Amino acid sequence: MPEQRGWDLKTKEDSESKVQDATGKTEKRTRKMADTMRKTEDKARRVEDELRKTEDEARRAEEKTRKTR
Repeated sequence: MPEQRGWDLKTKEDSESKVQDATGKTEKRTRKMADTMRKTEDKARRVEDELRKTEDEARRAEEKTRKTR
């Protein structure tokens, strides 16, 4: 029976190791996805700012055109 107990211990250690590896990979993927999401949000914010700027310029040009008439 001691061999059986040793085998069970080895199997348990292997299982725990596999769980830790899988957990580490999952955490890494989660961090990577969070970074990608943050970058995407930053890019969206920059695009919105650029759009707002363009709309402001168009509004100013329109007002200027009205004043010159």
